[in-house]
Amino acid sequence: NFPVEIVEDYKFLVGDPLPVAHEKVRVNDYTKSAYSTLRIGDRMWKDVNVDLTLGVNGGYTKNYLNQLHFTQDAILALDRNINRVRRSGGFDSTLKLRTPGFENHDIVGGWNGSSQVVNERSISVDREASSDGIATNIANDQITRSVVSRLALFVQDDWRFQKTSSVSLGLRWEAVRVETEGNQLLPGQFSANVWSPIVQTLWQLPQLNPDNTDRIRIGVARSYNAPTNFQLVNPGFKLVNNSIENPNDLANPRLRPE
Repeated sequence: NFPVEIVEDYKFLVGDPLPVAHEKVRVNDYTKSAYSTLRIGDRMWKDVNVDLTLGVNGGYTKNYLNQLHFTQDAILALDRNINRVRRSGGFDSTLKLRTPGFENHDIVGGWNGSSQVVNERSISVDREASSDGIATNIANDQITRSVVSRLALFVQDDWRFQKTSSVSLGLRWEAVRVETEGNQLLPGQFSANVWSPIVQTLWQLPQLNPDNTDRIRIGVARSYNAPTNFQLVNPGFKLVNNSIENPNDLANPRLRPE
């Protein structure tokens, strides 16, 4: 929770100079978080192994940012103050069921699931100096909320063709659902899903390492990479020297998974 001070100077070698040539930034962050996990491993129905994990998490972040922007003539052009409060919470769960099949085969199935809620409020006040020396205060209050939920179901056949090596073949279904809203955003909601083959093989190499720790793993699968909360609903942040190298930050609630 100690403040950090950053000083930046800009040198304009090509083209017209940008409005700000010197910045003084002061940042103060306060963060606390908690996470708890419960894991249950047991045998059910004679020969079915169960591995269940349940987790919950929560976080709170308070951020204060002060930016002083100066022109090339060392004149204060903008005094910006931003206060942000971010609250998050969610849960995650995994389940794996394993039962013997025929000969050296095991049938494995289960799920992976999670959901994360993020609420954020950002209050910024810009004090701009005009050519006549009169300062203008511009305030902006942004409130955002996002919920990103995932669920994946899978089933596969694990075949141990050697004592230390195996092959896994199966199928996985994964879905993601995103909900976003804010006082300066249009509400957004979408969901998508994908089927993926599970193809994986593992060779352990005891002949090269007596401790049997060397291994080669090869696999093929498809998966979703859901947008982050920052990309979806992060309160907009405008930079004085907006450029290709130093662009404004603007969230897009219509982003889709990759």
